[in-house]
Amino acid sequence: MEELKILASLSNAKSKYDIPEPLRLEYLLALILGKKYGIKKLYSNLIYNENGIPLSYAPAGKIDLEYQDFLFEATMIKNRNQQLNSETTSIARHMKESKDKRQEDLRTMLVAPYIHWDVALFFKFCAKEFESKIAPITISKFIELIENSPNFIDFQINFDNFVKQLLIEQTQNYIDSINFN
Repeated sequence: MEELKILASLSNAKSKYDIPEPLRLEYLLALILGKKYGIKKLYSNLIYNENGIPLSYAPAGKIDLEYQDFLFEATMIKNRNQQLNSETTSIARHMKESKDKRQEDLRTMLVAPYIHWDVALFFKFCAKEFESKIAPITISKFIELIENSPNFIDFQINFDNFVKQLLIEQTQNYIDSINFN
């Protein structure tokens, strides 16, 4: 968790990994989920070397990480326009294609250092349009989600609460709650 706290700017410690931040975030999500909840149905689409260290991001057209009924997209992009243009539509497309292919409901999460209002609004629209559980959360809220979810069922329930919050609250209130609380 300390490594995620470094990426979330919650710790001044130096990372023990010599991996660029965006790649490290994807890698850490896979490690943390696998360690806490097990590796069954854990698929990281990163490219790894022979020692299990990530070399490059998930190939274009693939979601970063799949775990059970979750799709995860991780980004260190903080700029509003880049986040909106680079992360939103591909996540929605991955979710819809995976949902159609699997014929099951999926949960989809964007994890980033900061979530912009426009991005949350896009996710709110997608959640309603596709009747799906999809939400953007900050790295710090992901840490809380993991810490407050002793088992995977609790993780699902607690994530569903983020989706409910996104859908029922004003978008600005959702943004304030995940970025500043």
